[in-house]
Amino acid sequence: MYKKSFFSTFFIVIFFILFSFSYAQTINKLTTIEGVRENELIGYGLVVGLPGTGDSVKQSPFTFQTLYNLLHKLGINVSEKNKCLDSKNTASVVVTATLPPFIRSGQKINVEVSSIGNSTSLSGGTLLLTPLLGLDNKTYAIAQGSIPFFNEKKFSKAIDRHNFIVNSRNNNVAILKNSAIVEKSIDNMFGNKNFINFQLNKPDIIIAQKISDRINVSYKNASFVLNPNIVQVNTNNKSCKNVINMISNIEKMFINTNINEPKIIINNRTGLVISNSDIKVGSCTILSKHFSLLINTNKNNIPCFSNQEKNNILSKKTNSQTKNYNDEFNTVLINNTVDIHVILSVLNKFHITPAEIISILTSMKDVGALPATLEIRKQ
Repeated sequence: MYKKSFFSTFFIVIFFILFSFSYAQTINKLTTIEGVRENELIGYGLVVGLPGTGDSVKQSPFTFQTLYNLLHKLGINVSEKNKCLDSKNTASVVVTATLPPFIRSGQKINVEVSSIGNSTSLSGGTLLLTPLLGLDNKTYAIAQGSIPFFNEKKFSKAIDRHNFIVNSRNNNVAILKNSAIVEKSIDNMFGNKNFINFQLNKPDIIIAQKISDRINVSYKNASFVLNPNIVQVNTNNKSCKNVINMISNIEKMFINTNINEPKIIINNRTGLVISNSDIKVGSCTILSKHFSLLINTNKNNIPCFSNQEKNNILSKKTNSQTKNYNDEFNTVLINNTVDIHVILSVLNKFHITPAEIISILTSMKDVGALPATLEIRKQ
């Protein structure tokens, strides 16, 4: 009896511990520190060594003006009318990058290279030394690197072991990992004031007050809520001996939000879709030139088909969800309550592009059929 009672109590305790933390999140997941931000960089450069897939003189004259200026700068005198420059092995590109906060000189960052001429592919080329500028027109990083060949047959995924990413449907865009060296860091006023503002990722007065109350448990009267978006912390508090240590402790604190917000993350390059929960989809109709998808969550309102369509429909039941396929018309009918993963599975069978997936899910959200937050990511 004792053993049975002990193990029963043990599992009950474990259950409640897991349950109590099921919606708990750390403060650093719910907030950002005001003034700590990324900075965008941009530059113009050349990709050379392309196997006949570069820009042409007639349609992209600026490419060869840039190449001429580069050769002249290197001490090589070439006439602008020299036809040897029109070899289609050079392409003009715009190089963009994001400078993370607190990054220091000498560290490396990723860059995105995008063609701006009429080149057909950047695969196999080499990005020449390209300064990356900030809004103040100062150089913060220098980019240079090679873009390996992209073989679509052997390279169905968008990530390669050679530290680069290529859009499988657009060879004129590539991301070179760790190909830019930071030359100058951006100073910030972090820790120089007597207070620090924690900005909520999503304004919520209830969550803001919970964060403030939790901070005040460890640092008495150090925090208060300015508004639903900002929780201010006084760094001159008696309990604070070191600002960095204080911030580190605050960011590790857990807050019980009691909110498990449905969220869908989509990678617009690879088409990868990730959802954090089972999201129920509402009734809607999706019509495309390639297919039709009818989602009906109301049992009493079932769309009608003609006799010819009914004869071509094959029914297949999975759990409590019914999916009807009409191969001739590329029509899919889904009855009863359905999860988002079922919709995504159906869409995947039509081999649609990441852009189409994003468009469909965004439209479903706009009409109220998708109760979830959508997050579009490039990488």
